[in-house]
Amino acid sequence: MKYKPTIWGITREVAKLQSPTLTALSGILETAFYLQNAYGGVLNYSCGNPKCGNAFVPFKSTAQRPLVCPKCGEEINWEGIATRKVKVCPQCKYEYSLSVNYCPYHVPKVALVEKEIPL
Repeated sequence: MKYKPTIWGITREVAKLQSPTLTALSGILETAFYLQNAYGGVLNYSCGNPKCGNAFVPFKSTAQRPLVCPKCGEEINWEGIATRKVKVCPQCKYEYSLSVNYCPYHVPKVALVEKEIPL
């Protein structure tokens, strides 16, 4: 079964401990992770598998996303997360919006193929 990952949030997990000091420190740590994403291109997600215990799944935004969780080994469903759907011409590889069905540059008509690409 594929699980939908979520953006990793340490503050949410530490807040369950009800310690104001730890919550404040975790907020600083989470801000550092967001800055790491903005400037270093590292994305941090947690596994969507409820039995996994929110495994930490970091990867560079330019690299291929991991297909399975490194902790539990379950498949990760990345569909719709940091991606968008387009239609692509199989011959000229030009991208179109989802409302277009055929490439306007080919005779006979060539049907477009739906594809999911990174943002």
